[in-house]
Amino acid sequence: MKIIFINRVNAQSKWGGDLKTISALSSGLQTLGHEAPIISHVSELSPCDFIFINNSLPDLRALKVVIDLMGIPYGIIPYHEDYARHFSASFGFYSYIQSGLDKESDFPLETLIQTPQLIHNYPVTAPYTPYINAPVFEGAKITITGSNEEAKTIHRDFPGCPTKTIHWSPGFAEDFLCQSATDEFLSFTGLKSGEYILQVGRMQLRKNQLASIIATKDGDIPLVFISTTSQSPNYLATCLEAIKKYRKGPTLIISENVSPATWGRLRIIPMPDGKKLSASMLHSAFAHAGLHLHPAFCELPGLTYFESALLGIPTIASTWTTIAEYFESPSFDDRIEYCEPYDLAKITQLIEKKMGQKYTPGPTHPALQRTSVDVAKDFLSCLYLS
Repeated sequence: MKIIFINRVNAQSKWGGDLKTISALSSGLQTLGHEAPIISHVSELSPCDFIFINNSLPDLRALKVVIDLMGIPYGIIPYHEDYARHFSASFGFYSYIQSGLDKESDFPLETLIQTPQLIHNYPVTAPYTPYINAPVFEGAKITITGSNEEAKTIHRDFPGCPTKTIHWSPGFAEDFLCQSATDEFLSFTGLKSGEYILQVGRMQLRKNQLASIIATKDGDIPLVFISTTSQSPNYLATCLEAIKKYRKGPTLIISENVSPATWGRLRIIPMPDGKKLSASMLHSAFAHAGLHLHPAFCELPGLTYFESALLGIPTIASTWTTIAEYFESPSFDDRIEYCEPYDLAKITQLIEKKMGQKYTPGPTHPALQRTSVDVAKDFLSCLYLS
């Protein structure tokens, strides 16, 4: 069988969790004897048995027209976010903190910490793109989700859409198990092993770096952000101002296409040669962290949670992500603990509890033992039954 995967536009990087998933799935299918090329543009399409569109955030209607003209059945691996839930909340959280940065502000930070529900006083309309793709979902032979929660969101937004759920394999993080941690991240940053809090992900509303900044404001533990190029300059600017105003401890931002800069205890370091960190450098960053912090408003399920869990790094995750579903049965140890993404007091409490704890590295849970071949087999079962 030949299955073509169409990645989202401008997906040259393999950093994204959805991109890692497709790469691992393609590898698993090839191991089982199938053709599974990955393309990024409709012009690269060729005759095949089935097409899968990866990521439903862009407008896919023109792509559907071409696929229909070719007469090839298609499915979707959407990573369909619950915008109705997270967009307004994340914007409200951001807006309150942004308003509080003014010297004459009537938005004291302590009020938000004591009454986190205030973020819901900023209703905004969610982006329309996921909904204009309704005809694309209606024409799909199958939609494969990574969690039951994502499937529920799709059924709400597109009633009647045929879905199957597969728990994606951390096979896309398997390279973490094939190498020993080096000290290259420590040499690159000047940090010491086990002394810093790490958050990895693009600077944007749903990744929620602001919560990490505010929840750690009074401590002296270094806070490290590793981020690809920000597509939200206003959000990045607010994060920088919040760091300068509130953070007492060192803060380090490592990103693409930035100039080195220092403001007090804030350092900005460009990635080497302006390129994304190598797998070994990222592995080193995780392996030497004292805590992984990622209170995201949305992750499906969140690649960084797998990476930290595999390396035995204590992690604070968000209840608004789907990662907990992967470790429900059997239950995991307490290396991952959960909080509401806007509950700053709870996040601070968990940081004080989890920082520096040690856990056994390696695939100690069945969810971490699944390989790309295991996922490919489940994928084919869904496809044959569709």
